[in-house]
Order: sequence, then structure tokens, then C-alpha cells
Amino acid sequence: MRIDITGLRFGRLTVLGYAGSGRWICRCDCGHEAHPSGKDMRSGNTQSCGCLSIETASKLARRRNWRHGYSSGRKMTPEYRAWCAAKNRCYNPRNGNFKNYGARGIAVTEEWLGDFIAFYKYVGPRTSPKHSLGRIDNERGYEPGNVRWETRTQQNSNRRKRCSGPPVKGARSRASAADTTRTQ
Repeated sequence: MRIDITGLRFGRLTVLGYAGSGRWICRCDCGHEAHPSGKDMRSGNTQSCGCLSIETASKLARRRNWRHGYSSGRKMTPEYRAWCAAKNRCYNPRNGNFKNYGARGIAVTEEWLGDFIAFYKYVGPRTSPKHSLGRIDNERGYEPGNVRWETRTQQNSNRRKRCSGPPVKGARSRASAADTTRTQ
């Protein structure tokens, strides 16, 4: 049984009449005609001819790009990418490196979490293409006094110690195993 919704408004849409197959003829506030399903309009999934999503997306894009100017569509600066990557490692459990960051309690300071400009003012521009964002003390998070631009060599020398656990009784170390093969 079809519910007659002629004359009702759903968001920006005014229902003009039934079009058939569960679809309705609607006039959008922008002047375009649309033929959404009654179910989508009643649930709130459809509120316009499509103009609302375009406006919302463009407002969001303008607000994001005008906020600092370091990201423009897909062309993000290395500094902006580093900031996004650090947040992703710390807060996204689906990130492959989350176990080494967020799961260990490594976090981005509140001051930088939602404010790229504050982050950028502290770290400054990337020194060279060979530099990436690094933490001085790997047990602390991304915070003032603990981040800098580092080369691959600096990052490789600044790794946390891996605990291999207590020695296994009767096991030989690689060094002693190598010594016995040389003497034989």
C-alpha cells in the first residue's frame, strides 16, 4: 500500500506527485526536478536533488583549504602529510603501525591534534626531501620538545630497544655459534 506524500516537504524537496515504481516527482528549492524513492525521503537519506551534498562538500573543502593552505585536494605538503600520518598511527587501530604507536600510548599532544598550524609553527618546514618527522624519545608522544625533522640515518639510530626475554637454557648466541663453526 502506497502512502500519499504529495505536498509534503523533505529537506529541500517538495513532493509534486507519484511517478511510479516507488518514485516521486519532486521540485527542489534550487529549481531542479528529482525523482527519489519515498522510502529514501521518509528516512532522511534524500533531502535534495543533489545540490545539498555538492554545497556541503564544497563548503567543507573551502573551510579545510582556507584554514591553512597546506592541503589542496590531493596536493598536500610534506608537512601536512607528516601531521596526518602521525595522527593516523596514533589513533587509527586499522593503521598497520598502530601497534607501535597508539596501542603503546603514543599520542599527539592536544595542542596539535586538531590544529595543523600550531604543529607547523613548532616543527617548521621540512628541512629537505630526505627528512621525515621523528621523535627524539620514542617512549614519548608527538609533543613540543620531542619532535624534529630527521634523516633516515637518524631515525634508524633512534629505535626502541627490543626485549628478547630471558636467555633460554642450553641455547647458544649467534656469536658463540659462529665461533664454534670457525674452529671446526
